[in-house]
Amino acid sequence: MFRCLVSGSRAIVTALFLMIGLVYGIQATQAKMTDPEISASLAYLKSYQNQSDGGLKEKGQAESQLMQSSWAAVGISASGYDPASFKTDDQSQDLLNYIKVNSCALTSITDIERSILAVKSANQDPKIFFGCDLLDKVTTDGTTGKIGPDLMSTIFGSYVYKATKQPISNATVEYLKSQQKSDGGFDPSGWGTDSNTSSQVVISLLDAGLDKADPVILKTVSYLKNLQTENGGIKYDTNTWTVNTDSFSDSFVLQMISALGQDPKSVEWQADSGKSILDDLDSLRKPDGSYLYSVDSWGDGTPVWTTSIVLSGLSGLWYPVTDQTLATFQPQSSTSVSGSSVQTVQPVTPKPNPQPVATTTIEPSPPQIQPAIIPKVSAAKKIVVVNNISPKGAAVAPTQPPTVTVNQTPDSIPQPQVLGQSDQRPVGINYLWLAILGTIAFIIGVVLSLVLRRPKKLP
Repeated sequence: MFRCLVSGSRAIVTALFLMIGLVYGIQATQAKMTDPEISASLAYLKSYQNQSDGGLKEKGQAESQLMQSSWAAVGISASGYDPASFKTDDQSQDLLNYIKVNSCALTSITDIERSILAVKSANQDPKIFFGCDLLDKVTTDGTTGKIGPDLMSTIFGSYVYKATKQPISNATVEYLKSQQKSDGGFDPSGWGTDSNTSSQVVISLLDAGLDKADPVILKTVSYLKNLQTENGGIKYDTNTWTVNTDSFSDSFVLQMISALGQDPKSVEWQADSGKSILDDLDSLRKPDGSYLYSVDSWGDGTPVWTTSIVLSGLSGLWYPVTDQTLATFQPQSSTSVSGSSVQTVQPVTPKPNPQPVATTTIEPSPPQIQPAIIPKVSAAKKIVVVNNISPKGAAVAPTQPPTVTVNQTPDSIPQPQVLGQSDQRPVGINYLWLAILGTIAFIIGVVLSLVLRRPKKLP
C-alpha cells in the first residue's frame, strides 16, 4: 500500500508540473487591410459599443471595459478614423468620451499610460481630462531609467513620451537594453521571454532613436524570427508546449517590422513554406470581421480586444499612433456585401494634421532615425467605406444579440500578454498553490520511500 502511495505521489507531482507548464505556456508594415476588411472589423467593434456610455464591452460581458475601449480607440485611429466620432448614433456618447470620463480614477501606471495613448491616438491633449492631468503621473527614475515600476511600464512610458514629444532619456534606453536575455528576447515577469514584450521593446528603442542595426535590436529580431512557424505566424514563446501562433504576437511583430522599415511579405519574413505573418492573421480572421486570438479552444474568448490589436498591427503604423489624418466615422445608408445585411459608413473627408518633427531622441547627442524606416501612409488610403457586417450589439438595430458564454468570464479566459498591469496574462495564485502542492507531494513521496526501505527489526 505504501509503495502505491509513493508511486501515486510521484505521478501527482509530474501531472501538476506538466499542468502548470501547459496552462501557462499556451497563453500568451506597410501591409494594409483591404477596405472591406477594415469595414468588417470596425463594424464588429461598433456592434459591441454601449449606447449609454460609449464604451466597448467584451464578448460575454454587459458592462463597458476601459481596457478594450482604449485598445479599440488606438486601433480605430490606426485605421484612419477618429475615436471621438465612434458612436452608435448621433444621440449617444462617443468612445473617446468614455475613456476620458473613466481614466482619472486609474492608479496603475500602465493603465494610465494606456489611456494617454488612446487619447493621443485621437490627436487630443491627455492633459485635458475630467479633473486630472494624467501626464503628471508618468515620470522617469533618474537613476534607473525606469518609467514606472518595471519593464512593462517603461515600454509604455516611452510610447507616452514619444507621443507627447518628450525626450526619452539615455538612462531609459540603457535600462531597456539591459533587460535583454541571453536568447535575445525580453522577459517581463520572470516566466521567460516572449514575442509580445520583445517586439515592443524594439519599437521603444527605435522610438528613442536607437539605430536599427544596433546589436540589441538585431539579436531581438533574430529571436522573433526563430518563433515563426510554417504557417507564417509568430508563437508566443520558445516553450515546447507553445505550438500555435496567436494574433497578438503576429500584430506586435508586424508593428516592429513597420518600425524597421521592412516588408512583412518579403522573403526575410517568410517561413520555409513561403507563408508570412499576414497569411497567419488571415487564417485567424472570422467572417464577421473579428479575429481569433489563436486556434486553441479558448481562442475566441476576447474578440473585441484581439480585433483592436490586429487593426493596429495591419495599419502599417506602430506605437504610439498619433498625429494621423483622421476621418469621421459616420453611419449612413444600408447596403449589402457578400449577401450579408450591412450598414455603410461614409467618412467625412479629413483635414490633414500638421506632421511635427519627432523630438524623442537619445540624449545628449541623438542619432536620427533614417527616413526609410518610417513607412509612408497616404491620407487617401485612410479614406475608406466602412460596411457594418452582421451587427450583433446595440449598434444598429440588431436582430440577434451577441452570444454570451456564461461560464467564460474574463478570469477564466486565458489572456495574451499585453503591456499594462490589467492587460497582462495573469500569473495566477492558483499556479503558485499547484506548485506548492506538487512540492509537498514530492517530499511526502521521498519520505515514504525512505521509510519503506528501512529493514524491519527481528523480534
